[in-house]
Amino acid sequence: MKKHADTLIIGAGVVGQSIALSEALKGKKVKILDRSQKSAGASVRNFGMCWPIGQSAGFFFDIALRSKSIWEDIARHTGMYLDKKGALYIARNKAELDVLEEFVKNSAGKGYKVKMLTPDAAMKISPGLKKDGLLAAMHSKTEIILDPREALELLPVYLKERYSVDFHWETCALHIEGQNVYTSRGETLKADKIYLCNGPDFETLYPDIFMQAGITKCKLQMMRTKKQPGNWRIGPALTSGLTFTNYPAFSECKSINALRKSIEKEYPEYLRWGIQVMASQMADGAITIGKSQEHGWMPEPFDKKHINELILDHLSGFFEAPVMDIAETWHAVYAKSTRGENVLVHPVNDHVTIVNALGGAGMTLAPGLAEKITSGNFRLSNFAFVSGKR
Repeated sequence: MKKHADTLIIGAGVVGQSIALSEALKGKKVKILDRSQKSAGASVRNFGMCWPIGQSAGFFFDIALRSKSIWEDIARHTGMYLDKKGALYIARNKAELDVLEEFVKNSAGKGYKVKMLTPDAAMKISPGLKKDGLLAAMHSKTEIILDPREALELLPVYLKERYSVDFHWETCALHIEGQNVYTSRGETLKADKIYLCNGPDFETLYPDIFMQAGITKCKLQMMRTKKQPGNWRIGPALTSGLTFTNYPAFSECKSINALRKSIEKEYPEYLRWGIQVMASQMADGAITIGKSQEHGWMPEPFDKKHINELILDHLSGFFEAPVMDIAETWHAVYAKSTRGENVLVHPVNDHVTIVNALGGAGMTLAPGLAEKITSGNFRLSNFAFVSGKR
């Protein structure tokens, strides 16, 4: 028996559900397939950061701001946790300070809401900061924090109850032919438009495209503390100078090269494991801490204790919460372009489109990106295609 939908989405992570929301808002009949009982991949294993400041000014920064607006609207309807305190970038040496000061100077008129803070001013909004060694901080007001576990639990309920999106959990897509998707439950589902949004798992359905796409897999390790006592809050999300060289927004700063050389000299072990040190806080007070980045086609399934120790050691140099005991550790694997592109949007044919390789920026880009992709009039040159018509 064939069951028809206007739009069929494979993968119920943040990308797939964002496309479902965009299509449902147009009045489309939407179905989503996912192999798990609920969203369990990289979308629920991250900081929950919607992080516009990490995107270069222009197209992708605007996409990130639109995503932020969409998350705020979803939160109003679902009651999900959403923290609007922004982000705090910490400078503890001259190279880091030079990058932040140059970024603030160059950001005028580009939509970033940033300003430099003295150590005392930074500590007023971030009580866990240590003054020793702190030169300054940059406060950005565009960032929001969600709890990804909660968000991906509430979003399917919201989509189903408000827009009648039909979820097919514990259902694998075995084969796609034309408009038909053949599933592990013996069903044949038909749709006018099919979006493949299942991260690196799209290798199974389209191995040739996966091989040609310039995609690798990225494994990250993260952890979460026990709940903080009372109502103790960290303030804005925190990030150290190790992260500056990893964000496109900072790449235009001339001082970034000096910082990169400084990191290479001072933190070679951190570079080896792609370690960036960041922290965000959830509604219950627990603090999420990370992260490492290991690239390769077959990431090891085993976490490395010393990576977590390196992260915590670096964090302890500039921050301390009342409770730093670790309650949980985990890892995630996501698809990432090896060519420096932001996202892979590949039209396989007139019916099937692959949306993938957001490079760990799913919470930041997916909602706004989904609107562009499904609008039918977006500029194809903004996206990376491995083949197909541009």
